[in-house]
Amino acid sequence: MSNDIFKVLNNVDVMPLTKEKGKFRYLSWSNAVREATKLFPGMSWEMTKWDYLPYLKTELGYFVECTVTINGISKTQMMPVLDFKNQTATAPKANDINKSQMRALTKAIALHGLGIDLWAGEDINGEYEGDGSTKVELTIDVEKVDTLVPLLCDESGHYTEKGNKIRNGYKFNNINEILEKDYQKILKAAS
Repeated sequence: MSNDIFKVLNNVDVMPLTKEKGKFRYLSWSNAVREATKLFPGMSWEMTKWDYLPYLKTELGYFVECTVTINGISKTQMMPVLDFKNQTATAPKANDINKSQMRALTKAIALHGLGIDLWAGEDINGEYEGDGSTKVELTIDVEKVDTLVPLLCDESGHYTEKGNKIRNGYKFNNINEILEKDYQKILKAAS
């Protein structure tokens, strides 16, 4: 079940929802929560408290932690409290703690799959050249295949001229290879 959650959330294109700040791209916590909740309305999260405080003070600095639960699967992300320069805060203000909590929330959602590629390579200091993974692209279900067959093929099952144009334009060989994200556009073009 955890793998299914990851596949679904990892397939969401978050790039249009991100903003660039310096050399990094950021997904706001509100966009992360909205997109994950659209797909998993029962998602919940909890900020960890230490002796009733929303942060942990250590010799190394202050930390916050957030746990996100989706369909009974929990993922936890701990983060240092950062200041406005993205440096470890030595005397954090309430706003620093709150912002770090929201980053921990966003990263905990990413552990479930949503926007995880935004953090690929952050831990290897610029030597990163891709995440080496294959993004799973969801294909249409049998019902949608059955809807498209008569629109793209003749009675013998061969593509019509229009069907071939659409097939070449969307780069698929078989109708069951059509990506879910392209279905509505193909349906409109074929109708």
